[in-house]
Amino acid sequence: RWSTLQGWIAGKDAKDGGTGAEVPTFAHEVGQWAMYPRLDETNKYTGTLRQYNFERYRESLAAHHMLDQAKDFAEASGKFSVQLYKDEIEGSMRTWPYGGFQILEARDCPGYGTAIVGWLDAFWDSKGLITPEEFRRVCGPTVCLLRMPKRVFTTTDTFTALAQISHFGPKNLPAKPEWSIADERDREIAKGTLPPLTLETGRVTSVGEIKVALAGVSAPARLVVTLRAADTMNTWNIWVY
Repeated sequence: RWSTLQGWIAGKDAKDGGTGAEVPTFAHEVGQWAMYPRLDETNKYTGTLRQYNFERYRESLAAHHMLDQAKDFAEASGKFSVQLYKDEIEGSMRTWPYGGFQILEARDCPGYGTAIVGWLDAFWDSKGLITPEEFRRVCGPTVCLLRMPKRVFTTTDTFTALAQISHFGPKNLPAKPEWSIADERDREIAKGTLPPLTLETGRVTSVGEIKVALAGVSAPARLVVTLRAADTMNTWNIWVY
């Protein structure tokens, strides 16, 4: 039943586990999830270039009495953008066989005038939205994946997900998958292990199913599902009402 779920976002994959194409398929400029500008970045332009577009944003915010919220807008939209990149990259990795994906830029792309699409700014400096270590968990040679029919539940539901691992390292890799579910205070709700196995390089491997009854959860709650294996890990949020 997992292989017939359609659509990438929210933990699914392409039909029948692949793209359906007879030739290798490669995704061009995945994401480009825009975010609000960080207005302080204008201070970095000390040469011949000037960031006039950011100045217009500042003037518009001031005219609408929202300039004091500029940093909040940038942080909130930036974190949402990173979450969307995570979902789309993982969707690409869950879809196998697949030729791969390419992202416009890890940084903002000033060559288009305004393309605030990076988790790094135009100077390749971090915006503080995600660390290199966190990003490698999502986009690297070995990535833990989770395929979920949905992410919003009630206490009458049972959380069910298929754990997978994408591995494109130089050689096959032994793995002993472990999973856990915890609340926002890191209080453990459930945990378990999946059968040890060898990850074959160049493909996505299903490693087992996770099932947890949610009757004992104190709702409403945001829970964090964690999957660990082969010296890496990944996390996902689910909500219970």
